[in-house]
Parts: sequence; structure tokens; C-alpha cells
Amino acid sequence: MSEHDFQREILDALRDMKVELATTNAELKGVVARMDTQAETIAQHQVDIGKLQIEIAERRLACPLVADVKDDLNIHILQCPLKARMDAVEDYVTAQKAKASEDARWISKLMPVVYAAGGIAVYLAAVHSAEMLKFLQR
Repeated sequence: MSEHDFQREILDALRDMKVELATTNAELKGVVARMDTQAETIAQHQVDIGKLQIEIAERRLACPLVADVKDDLNIHILQCPLKARMDAVEDYVTAQKAKASEDARWISKLMPVVYAAGGIAVYLAAVHSAEMLKFLQR
């Protein structure tokens, strides 16, 4: 195969690639156009759903039974025999969380002092190691 034939094959392959690229671009434009129409439809549905949600909320607020149900629920909660026990548990949990938070605050303030004291002890042990070894050998 000569160099001229090789170049001709490469040019033919490039032309084929151009044709395939043009076809792919045309198909892609069609897909984008379809997606645009679908996006418009979805946006309209979202607007309609928002309007329906507002209408449902307005109807719920206008319903005369809602106030009675809320009042009955509040009375039920306040008169529940387990309410006192649950309040005690809630108070205990709140107190434990506050205590843990306070302990963590003190520990975070105290730990740098502990690290410094440990560092000083190691330094003094290293400086006086010869004297400590003499004392231990007695």
C-alpha cells in the first residue's frame, strides 16, 4: 500500500465520520426538542399541583371540624396518664444532655493542661535520666 492510498483511506474514513457526526447532531437536536416540550409539560403540571396544594390547605383551614379535632387532641394529650412519666423522662434526658455538654466543656479546657504536664514530666525524666538510673542501681 502506497502512501497515497493510505491518505485516501484516511480521508474516506474522515468523510464517513463527518456524515455520522451530522446524523448524530440531527438526532440530538430532535431529542433536545422533545425534552423541551416535555419540560414545558412538567412545569405546567408542577404549577397545577402547587395550586391544588394551596386549595387543599385553604379548605383544611376552613373546615369547622379541624378546630374540634385539635382541641380534642390537646385535651387528650394533657389528660394522658403517661404524660407525667414522659415529662419526667424528658426532664431526665434534658438534664443528662446538659451535664454531658458541661463535662465536655470542662474536659476540653482541662486537656491542654494535662498534655502540658505530661510533656513536662517526660522532659524532666529525659533530662534527669542519668541521675534516675544511678538511684535505681543502688
